[in-house]
Amino acid sequence: MKLELNGFSMELAFTIRAESDEYMANPLKISTGLYEYNDTNLNFIFTINDNYQYRLDMESNVPLSIKLSLQLIGENDIYHLIPCNIHGDNNLANAKPGFFPNLTYEYPESASTSPEWEFRADRASHPVSIIACAKGAVGISVNPYSGDVKNKDGFIRNGVFSQLPDTAGVSLGYRNFPYTFTSKEMLTESTEHRTLKAFAAGRIYAISGDGRFSCADIIKDVYYQYRECPSPTHDVKTYLGGFLDSYENINWSDEMNAFTNEECRLPENTKLKPWRPLIATGWTGTGVMIYPLLSAQLLTGVKNSFTEKLYGLFDEMSDRINPASGLFYDLIRPWKGSDVNGWWAGYMVKDCHCAYTNGNGIYYLLKTYNLLLSKTGEDKNNWQKSALKALNTAISLQRDDGCYGYTYSLETPKILDSDGFAGCWFAASCALAYSITKETHYLDSAKKGLEYYYGFVKNLDCWGSPMDTWKSIDQEGNLAFIRAAVILHKLTGNPEYLDMAVRSAEYEYLWRYSIKSRPEFRPLKGSDWNSCGGSVTSVSNPHIHPMGVNITAELLYIYKTTEDDYHLHRAIDGLCWGLATADLYPKTTGYGQLGVITERYCPSDGLTIEKYSDTGESSGIWFTFNGWAGASILEGLTETLINKNNLSSDLLKMTIMDIFKYNISEVT
Repeated sequence: MKLELNGFSMELAFTIRAESDEYMANPLKISTGLYEYNDTNLNFIFTINDNYQYRLDMESNVPLSIKLSLQLIGENDIYHLIPCNIHGDNNLANAKPGFFPNLTYEYPESASTSPEWEFRADRASHPVSIIACAKGAVGISVNPYSGDVKNKDGFIRNGVFSQLPDTAGVSLGYRNFPYTFTSKEMLTESTEHRTLKAFAAGRIYAISGDGRFSCADIIKDVYYQYRECPSPTHDVKTYLGGFLDSYENINWSDEMNAFTNEECRLPENTKLKPWRPLIATGWTGTGVMIYPLLSAQLLTGVKNSFTEKLYGLFDEMSDRINPASGLFYDLIRPWKGSDVNGWWAGYMVKDCHCAYTNGNGIYYLLKTYNLLLSKTGEDKNNWQKSALKALNTAISLQRDDGCYGYTYSLETPKILDSDGFAGCWFAASCALAYSITKETHYLDSAKKGLEYYYGFVKNLDCWGSPMDTWKSIDQEGNLAFIRAAVILHKLTGNPEYLDMAVRSAEYEYLWRYSIKSRPEFRPLKGSDWNSCGGSVTSVSNPHIHPMGVNITAELLYIYKTTEDDYHLHRAIDGLCWGLATADLYPKTTGYGQLGVITERYCPSDGLTIEKYSDTGESSGIWFTFNGWAGASILEGLTETLINKNNLSSDLLKMTIMDIFKYNISEVT
């Protein structure tokens, strides 16, 4: 079926899949926009209107699924996108095969490589498959679920797929192909849904514009079709108090003198016990914890012995500069005989400094220094001095093109591995350092860094931030970019940085769920949990984590500056997702309390590897309290509040939706 739309030529085809057979269907065109197919076992009708919205109605004598393939004809610079699953070939050139799906003809001997990948539609943050090209982007969306009274759940799951060289597609019913990608290094048996009678609906897109940037227009339209914002239940004061209590009385370990990751074993034991101290400088360690906790204490007027423990951790960190390299030791104290090898050692890096831990730690050390100075008048000069010393080392190693590097030598100021996005945290730190010190070499370095890392953002393939993902394309590194861009726009007023911030936000939205999914496993299955607003970590760790919530303030800034409600809605979704997820504890999760958060929530069939001890059944969450995870949600909440002058007790009694309305009224 030929389609001509907005200057693009496409071919729409139908493939019928039975239990042991697959064949192409050539429907008969009855009239404009109506196509019909009949054989002895199957009837389907495909209708499409002038806006290229379609509906596929199918009825069969045997269980079937139907694929809708959209082939783009005659274009170049093809780039496949299934948000948070397929971003081109998922950086195969820099990340060897075997760990996550790669869309490629190369390495046919590897189970992780294939010229076609198909997933459940609820595996994607937006149920759409897109092809970008030099001229713009085309795509096709589908409702993620179709009713089916004969299925035990009352519905079937639909699918999305990408196929080389030039085909995007969706399906009524689904099949994971060639395998079910469960987690990095874990490809399991393919699963599928077929049906006797159901319908699917969606839209075909063709956006003429600026290459891969055109994907953002498709994502925005799909988002508004399916958005269903979560609904937190408590007022702001209750959330602040719950998080503070959980960190002080559950997550903190006097024995380890640190925040911790904790775990329990359900259903036999609901008590959380520490298994690892969070003593990295940044990323999942000390740096990200202290800022939101001190912010929450400032908002609630709490200052106690716990406050001194927070100060003590940053005092300890500020004394941990490696004299040989000029960078922070990656751990604030030795662990298992090493100053730098955290839990991530052995994945990709070992016996070296990392840009993620250093750059992120510097950023939060400066950010917390600035918070206290501006709100309380406290001048923690040792924090600033130490952060700037390590930052100056990173600047001295920065290449002429703006790259800061990925890993560094312990023996001398030297980059070991340049390739990756994690160094962008130094750009964010430089922007923050300039706002504090007004020293222009920080501004110059931030500008160069932002220009370099913008290339990743524009290509929709930021890779090389977390050290446990083999440089797969990820969501996390971009959080540094959006912060750097927002700070530079505030400081300079240069519209170029606002445009960068908007593009960075659009990249984040590729990972941020637009739909309320229907999880397969308890405790999320059948609960009120809502995936809308939660962000997936990477193409190699296919689960939602809370880290994206911590850029709520940046998204609100973009909304206020552009007056585009889209960014406001995305900001609301993210923070509401985080707080509504906190509401699950303990009634739904079976452990914890308000303020306890794990890093793993499974909206689909990815990373469902935690098991209940009594039945061996898969769980939709990890039975843990990951310290950094709750801190990300707390940061999003406190930064939505912290800049309010003369914060009143009445404001703390507001719900989070009231707070957002309060923010909007300030603008309008």
